[in-house]
Amino acid sequence: MKSFIAEVCGHSFLGRRIGKGSVVLDLGANKGEFAEYMAREYSATVYSVEPVPELFHELKEWPGGKKFNYCIGSETGEVTLSFPKNRCATTYASAEDAPSIRARSISINDFFRRHVSGEVALLKMDIEGAELGVLETIAPEHLQKIEQLTVEFHDFLYPETRGMVREIKKKLTERGFRALTFSFRTNGDVLFVQKNRLGLLGYWYIKYFLRYARGARRAARKFFTK
Repeated sequence: MKSFIAEVCGHSFLGRRIGKGSVVLDLGANKGEFAEYMAREYSATVYSVEPVPELFHELKEWPGGKKFNYCIGSETGEVTLSFPKNRCATTYASAEDAPSIRARSISINDFFRRHVSGEVALLKMDIEGAELGVLETIAPEHLQKIEQLTVEFHDFLYPETRGMVREIKKKLTERGFRALTFSFRTNGDVLFVQKNRLGLLGYWYIKYFLRYARGARRAARKFFTK
């Protein structure tokens, strides 16, 4: 039986809302672990987007799905993709001594116009700071197609973005989403669900009970595995 709240690769979402053929967008696919799980366990149609050429070429294309060698951002063109030491590739920040490459970039709105025709059951976003520009600029008509967004905000790496993260959460709430933060002390695991897909009682249950129950289980596992 599918979990009410599932967690895959550090991203939480409503598992029972995903089924065979559901379209899942994996922005920041990396090595493809999230895409593989969604295709295998949910029989979802996964669109994987990964800018790093070496990682992109290793990605599998699951039945019905596609893969794209793009940096997702706020603009279409070319960007500098930096590889800071001990961190994932990013277009948000660069260091003088970090290696970098030029990479193709596509705006979230152009990506939807070119590649997404119908509803999106789940959008997973782990794009190393670029999520700020994406969520600032996504057009309402594309946002309305998305039932759920599970986002890793990188305010734990870039503290100066915390105010922007608060504003984005407020903006999406005003546009008809409920915001659920599963991570503690950061915004590393935030789920946005359209209000018409998650009633108020379900929202309260997750926010005030299930979230803390999961946190307690995680803490217990860490304690007993030391």
